[in-house]
Amino acid sequence: MPDENPDERPLPAAAAAALSLGRMVDAIKHVRETEGLGLMEAKLRVEACVRRNPVLKAQLDEQQARKRRQELEDESG
Repeated sequence: MPDENPDERPLPAAAAAALSLGRMVDAIKHVRETEGLGLMEAKLRVEACVRRNPVLKAQLDEQQARKRRQELEDESG
């Protein structure tokens, strides 16, 4: 059985949940802890997963946009 490409494996559940909430940094932390990867390897793994999954990318983009809007409102208010 050929080895599966590590970038194509699903992310750990906690990392996927963090991404769905727009928390990229937390997702990277979960991947590092769960898989014992370094910072760069974990970051590349999470980014590859987001690129492969358009629904996840849309959720992440929406959460990040919502966070930016809230920050702008807080600054102006």
